[in-house]
Amino acid sequence: MIAVVDGKPIARDSIIELLLRGRGVGVLEQFIVLEAAKREVAARGLTVTEGDVSAEYDRALRRLLSPLPTDESVPVDRKAGERLLEQILSSRNISRAEYLVGMRRNAHLRKIVEHDMHFTDAQVEAEFERAYGARVKVRHIQVAGLAEAERIEKRLADPGADFAELARDYSANPNTAPAGGLLRVFSQQDEDVPALMRTTAFALEPGRHSTPLRVGEWFHILKVEERYPPGQVALPQARDELEERLRRRLTEPAMQQLHQALLQQTEVEILDPVLAEEFQRGHQRQR
Repeated sequence: MIAVVDGKPIARDSIIELLLRGRGVGVLEQFIVLEAAKREVAARGLTVTEGDVSAEYDRALRRLLSPLPTDESVPVDRKAGERLLEQILSSRNISRAEYLVGMRRNAHLRKIVEHDMHFTDAQVEAEFERAYGARVKVRHIQVAGLAEAERIEKRLADPGADFAELARDYSANPNTAPAGGLLRVFSQQDEDVPALMRTTAFALEPGRHSTPLRVGEWFHILKVEERYPPGQVALPQARDELEERLRRRLTEPAMQQLHQALLQQTEVEILDPVLAEEFQRGHQRQR
């Protein structure tokens, strides 16, 4: 018995069965990949520290707060990130404990991927074009809803409106709002920046701003500050920087691929009959 409702006992087994059928497979898969990743980390002579797990958590908060790449040397606004995280976990009925298992799993996956990652000359040359082609300097205002974005757009129509000041006052992005919504300079080939934002930015003349754009869960208004011609930088001198850019951009897709590979390759014996049934049913649908 796990509870009594109006004098009627609620059996523990009935609650557990419902939980196993509803969330059991997803949680089990996290543990399968975590244990398999621990094995692979050890096989390479690597170590995942609590600092690595904490850094993974900060990355996740940073992504929640902004769909745009930000400078990871700037501390994440944990309070703002955790408020948003709590809202998302509550809406998806996911516990913080389950979420943190995912952070530990990701820290192990990242350690493996970064250790095994190597780049070809062709990849470095393509990244050189992304990094040093024609670029734009852009400010943005990020808000949660279309109605709010449209209100700000009307404010921008006033002759004396200051885009940077409005970004500081109204943008929900804690990483860029203090700097008046200023983003790092990016090229049209920079895949770290969402495609819609790149296309819009390169279609605008300096000094002009866009209509509201929906990118993921957020709405953005962009203003182009300046355009820059292709950079006068030689590839050999920029190689270390280019490899770091590639590493940042390619690590997470590689982590997703490794996650699927470990899940498929790891031998699993499921002793609980309810969980075994749900696991088999789920994996039959995926085939």
